Amino acid sequence: MSSGKFVFVVCGSKGHIHSLQLALRYLSYFSSNEIIVLTDEFRNEIPIKWKNVINIKTPSSLSNHQASIYLKTGLHKFLDPKFQYCYLDSDVLAISSNVDKIFSMNAGPVTFSTDHCKMDRFSPAAVINPQMELDYESGSKIIRDLYFEWKSTYQNSIKFYKRIDEYSKYAFNEINDQKFGVFRDYIYRYFVMAQLIMFDPRFKIKYNQRRVVFSIKYLCSLIVFFGLKWLINREFRFMPLNSESHLVKKGNSKNVLHFLKSIKSYGYEFNFFQQKWKDQAGNEIDKESLTWEYFHENRGYYFDLENDKWSTKEGQLIVEERSDLLRQRIREKFGVNVSNPQWQHWNGGVFLFDNSSHEFLDTWHNYTMEIFKDEKWRVRDQGTLIATAWKHGLQDNPTLPIGMNFLADYYADQIQYKGSFIFDFKEGQKGIKPCFLHIYHHFGDEKWKLWQDVIELGKKEGILPADYKYAS
Repeated sequence: MSSGKFVFVVCGSKGHIHSLQLALRYLSYFSSNEIIVLTDEFRNEIPIKWKNVINIKTPSSLSNHQASIYLKTGLHKFLDPKFQYCYLDSDVLAISSNVDKIFSMNAGPVTFSTDHCKMDRFSPAAVINPQMELDYESGSKIIRDLYFEWKSTYQNSIKFYKRIDEYSKYAFNEINDQKFGVFRDYIYRYFVMAQLIMFDPRFKIKYNQRRVVFSIKYLCSLIVFFGLKWLINREFRFMPLNSESHLVKKGNSKNVLHFLKSIKSYGYEFNFFQQKWKDQAGNEIDKESLTWEYFHENRGYYFDLENDKWSTKEGQLIVEERSDLLRQRIREKFGVNVSNPQWQHWNGGVFLFDNSSHEFLDTWHNYTMEIFKDEKWRVRDQGTLIATAWKHGLQDNPTLPIGMNFLADYYADQIQYKGSFIFDFKEGQKGIKPCFLHIYHHFGDEKWKLWQDVIELGKKEGILPADYKYAS
């Protein structure tokens, strides 16, 4: 057992206390270290059931949310300075016996993990843009709900698009022989030209701007395609289209140039002259199956692709996907210059601190108390965490491994859950097996496979009773 101690902070609603109680069950099972809970008992809707609770009276002028942040950023004021600590949000669940290893990973006065996005993407969630028609949470919920509505409506089209995209990428990446290097771009273009024009608005913009150039390239791709047909037939063949598709030397598999026939075996058919695809039911897979088009035509919301902003048809701004406003506000309020507008900022859900952290934590706490009084800022601690990191010159400080605070984002398509608590990023790291799961969306969602596995693990290991049901 190390000398480190885990610490949680919770104030207020029974929902937060329920998530804390579950987190305590899992952590106490997998860790041999002491666990402390800081709270203001006067604020809590229900009692916290734990053996080591420290009660701190928080300023009455603060909301429950602010009081929690007050305690979190001021932890060093309330804990014994002789120990090293690991702070955990109440929605962070331990799922591995390796959790105590986190105490050996400290680097510098504080050690955080990275967040799921860069600073400019986080900006709209941290500061208020007076031009926004709706507050950030409401606007984001509108777009998020529409996204899932679209996903449900066009599930078949999405599967098709992913399949054709996968196949075309294999064609592009695998035709790497020196003989075909010169022609590779044209061969790839043959496979994807029709779907890009139809599905991808970025390509449509370029196509409309340079119609003549693209038309010539498209014609050339067809000429090259037919010209190389005999040669490619001799040299290469494709396996049937599936997730294990790969290029092989001569075999009894379908030829790469029989792509249209192969995709047809899955129920999709392409009309070359009409430039249209049809699904298994004979329905046209047209531009409506594109997210942006669906939002535009069915709900009246418009996406500015160049600036990553959503607006109504009347031009009222409802959601910014990214902005530089947080960086500006940090400079204005604290005199701190964040020179990198796309800095990979830290997530505050898990971090290490000790006696050497006090100066850093004092700054973070003081900055955060200042923004509580500023209506230009949202009630968050991550914006001030960015300011504090740069103030103390720690922007390049090493961070915790991703598995020590794995952000299990319910809405992130780039994260693929493989089961058994193994995750892949579509473009990036594979086979991630976390020690801590940070479930900050849909905590307690029984329809989510990840949550089902969390509860199943609890029951299997005896952490939870067999009839356990999470009370949100």
